Amino acid sequence: MTTAQVQPGIEWLRPGDVRARYGLSRSYLYELIAEKKVHSVVLRRNGRATGARLVSAASLTAWIESHTA
Repeated sequence: MTTAQVQPGIEWLRPGDVRARYGLSRSYLYELIAEKKVHSVVLRRNGRATGARLVSAASLTAWIESHTA
């Protein structure tokens, strides 16, 4: 079994990229974020309700590797 590798230089991923690279559904990714198993941030302008969610590639890789033992 191989572990998922993040391309060098990529520190943050959009939720759609997580699905494409790791096969994790959006809903499962948001569960991991809510349970604080994966780190994410939302970037938005002041006064705006919506923004861009970014997921830490390092925290996601660490979470995956913790389940490969």
